[in-house]
Amino acid sequence: MALINCSECNKEVSDKALNCPKCGNPVSKDKKENKGCLRNILLALVFFIITIALLTQFPNKESEDRSVDHSEILAFNYAMDCVKSQLKSPSSAKFANSNEKKQSVTYNGSGVYVVRSWVESQNSFGAMLRSNFECTVKFDGTKVSCESVIVY
Repeated sequence: MALINCSECNKEVSDKALNCPKCGNPVSKDKKENKGCLRNILLALVFFIITIALLTQFPNKESEDRSVDHSEILAFNYAMDCVKSQLKSPSSAKFANSNEKKQSVTYNGSGVYVVRSWVESQNSFGAMLRSNFECTVKFDGTKVSCESVIVY
């Protein structure tokens, strides 16, 4: 704890005090502290910029292997069509929401995606039932095919 002079009444005040006890004037902090804070902010900004530059310079291998045409959402949407063809009432089918879609798709390389998720649909009696499914979707150039569909 150090004593500093109040800028208003010139009385000695603790540097930890918020206001001068005599006149109530806010105690001004040393200008060196402000420079230290600014220096820390600038260092953090420089570190952030360098990190971004390095990440964009060295993309991960997974993103290099994938073509722009192959995406998890496209694979899931194609799998939905394949699964609907297996259902008693395809018009009643309800699939996972968009947050779950991307998490339920696995890329196996060479344009092959495996989709594991769930579907709710009406059975023969009209009751809504939830079933799990697994579908293998293959992208080959402009062709898309459903290698296998299992609804269980």
